Amino acid sequence: IARKAVSKIPKPGGCGDVQAMALRDVRAASFRFRSAAGPPGDASDGPSRLGRLAAGPGWRLDEEQAVPGTSREVVSDSVAWAASERKRRPEARERLVTERGAFLDKVAGILGKPRGRAVDPDAATHLAEGIEEARLAAEKVRRTAHDEAASLMDGLAQGAAQLGWVVHRTVSHEDAADAVLEICRRAAVRTALRADMPVFGRVPVDRTLQAAGIDISTAARPAGDTYTDDARRRIRAAAFAVDVGITGVEYAVAETGTAVLHPRQGLSRLVSLAPPRHVAIVERGQALPSLDELFLLEREAFLSGTLTSSFNLISGPSKTGDIAATIVQGVHGPVEVHMVLVG
Repeated sequence: IARKAVSKIPKPGGCGDVQAMALRDVRAASFRFRSAAGPPGDASDGPSRLGRLAAGPGWRLDEEQAVPGTSREVVSDSVAWAASERKRRPEARERLVTERGAFLDKVAGILGKPRGRAVDPDAATHLAEGIEEARLAAEKVRRTAHDEAASLMDGLAQGAAQLGWVVHRTVSHEDAADAVLEICRRAAVRTALRADMPVFGRVPVDRTLQAAGIDISTAARPAGDTYTDDARRRIRAAAFAVDVGITGVEYAVAETGTAVLHPRQGLSRLVSLAPPRHVAIVERGQALPSLDELFLLEREAFLSGTLTSSFNLISGPSKTGDIAATIVQGVHGPVEVHMVLVG
């Protein structure tokens, strides 16, 4: 505010005092930084915004950083205050560090944990795990996902529904394809885009939708160096143009109702993010109890060199509350999400 006000004051010859008074008036009205000391002539209001800028390490009165329309005389009082403030800063900084140290000591005492102790790499941090330990842990997770598949799918259905997924339970892969068709019919879908994932070799989505007159295409990126900018643009344009995007999942987390996707060749993240509707197909054995098991599997992938550059955790439809603290769906992604559970 001060910068704008000063920059609009005309600068006829000999009016530096007028500018200085205008700057102080704006400063007094807009910046009430109460402190023990301030720039000369403005002790009641403490350090101004201009003074604080002047006290910074990179302040220079040159063409680049000077306040627009302001002469050296206008800011001389603030620069003088800044010089005195610099001398006081080491003491203030030392006092702040002391207070911070005392606070942390008190917290550590309450927790019964001394400060400065090193974190021991253990099973809780996974830092001590080598590739063999990670493989054993990941294999245990996979056995749990297989042996407890029925209860995990029930938990996933409940958790996903609570977060806004529309959950569809099916018995077979053919039933799953019929469920996808029913979703498309209810939404009057005319075009669909699916990922190039192994699940679609078992769930006949293409044949089922095509028989119903729905145009379905595959977001399959060419292998190797043939993935050009033109190919990217085609997939991007298709993702934003279709009525629904259909994917499988790598895993699904029962506790949080989350679908996990690893973008890679054959799976563009846009398929699940750009269309107004997203359908995720989850097969038996892909549901995990919690995020702990997910990150055990990710740890194994990291140590074995197969971890992808990113992964998406999708927990319900896109939501935002940026405006008036009102939740609105579909602003940054799909407004409608469906989870088809197979088995």
